[in-house]
Amino acid sequence: MRHLPALLLTLATASSLQAQETLKFREPARNPDVEGDIVSLSYRTVEIVTGGVKQPIDARRVVEIVPAASRKTADFAKGEEAMTNGSFAAAIERFERVATDARAPESLKQIASIQSVRCAAANGDDTGVVQAAQVLRARKPDHFFLRESYEREVHAHLALGNGAGAAAAIQAFGALATANGFSEWAKSVDLLQAAVAENQNNWRGALLIFRKYLKDADIGEIAALGEMRTLTALADWTALAPVADAHLKEAMGRRDCSPRILIASNTAKGDVDAGGGKLKDALLNYLQGAMVLNKGTPNPEHETAVARSSLTCSKLCAAERDRARRARYLAQAEEMKGELLKSYPRSRFKAEVEKAIRDLR
Repeated sequence: MRHLPALLLTLATASSLQAQETLKFREPARNPDVEGDIVSLSYRTVEIVTGGVKQPIDARRVVEIVPAASRKTADFAKGEEAMTNGSFAAAIERFERVATDARAPESLKQIASIQSVRCAAANGDDTGVVQAAQVLRARKPDHFFLRESYEREVHAHLALGNGAGAAAAIQAFGALATANGFSEWAKSVDLLQAAVAENQNNWRGALLIFRKYLKDADIGEIAALGEMRTLTALADWTALAPVADAHLKEAMGRRDCSPRILIASNTAKGDVDAGGGKLKDALLNYLQGAMVLNKGTPNPEHETAVARSSLTCSKLCAAERDRARRARYLAQAEEMKGELLKSYPRSRFKAEVEKAIRDLR
C-alpha cells in the first residue's frame, strides 16, 4: 500500500505525457516546437501547460497545432482517415461531430472546424466553404483559425462570382485587423483585395498591390507569384522576362528555394517564349516547371505548368505537317492532360485542354 501514491503519480505523469499537444512555429530552427496541454486558444493567445507551468503564447506565432494522438476522438481519427483518402464529404461529417462534441478538447474542436472548411475547399465545394467558414466564426468569434476562415471564404465567394460576399468578408476581416492592430492581418486584407482585382481582370491594380510586398518576409513569396501571374495576364513580356530570370538566378544552388517560385519562374519564361512565337522553347520551359514538383504538395503553379505543357503540345501538333512529329506532339498533349487530371481532377484548365486536343482529331 505504501507504494500506491508513487504508482499513481507515475501513471498520472505517463498519462500527461501521452496527452501532450505540439505547437509549431515559423522559423523552427529559431523557434523549436513546444509540447504540453493546451488549456485555451483564440486568434490572440494560445495557453499551454508545459513542464507544469501555464505559458501564454501569441497565437500569430503558431503555424500549426498537432493534436495529441491520445486525445483524438474516434470521429476525429475517422475524419482524418477519410480526408487522406479523398472522401471529403465523409470527413466533413466526422469533423462536424467533433466540433459539436461537448466532451472533445477545445483544441480538437477548433481544428475539426477548420478541417471542415479545408475539406469543402478540397472537394471544390465553394458554397460549402462559405457556409463552414461562417459557422466556424458563429460558434467561436475569437476562433484560433479566424484568419484562415476569412481568407478561404473570400476566395470561395470569388469563385462563385459573388463579389458582394467577398467584399463583405474582406470588410469584416479588415475591421478586426484594425481593431487588434495586427499588421499581418492587414497585409492579408491587401492580398485579398488583389485577388478581387484579379477576379475583375484589373491586372494593373493587382500588380500594384503585389509589388508593395515583394520584399516582405511574411508574404513576399505570395507577392512574387502574383507579380508573375499578373505580368503574364498583361502580356508584358518585357517586364516578365527579367523578373523570371532573377528568381531562377537566385534559386541556383539553394536547397531552400520555394518550389512554387521555381515552377512559376520556369512557367513565366515559357509564357515569354510563347508570347514571342517560340513554342518549342516555351514547351521546354513549361515542362521544366512541371517537373519541379517531384514529391511536393500540388499547387496552382504546378497545375498551370502542366496545363500549358499540354496546350503548347496541341499548338505544335496543329502547326506540324510531318505526320510522325504530329503524332508525337498529340501523344505528349494527351500525356500531359492525363497528368493534369490525375493531380487536379477539378482543374480550371480541364475544358480548355480537352477542347484543344479534341480540335486536333
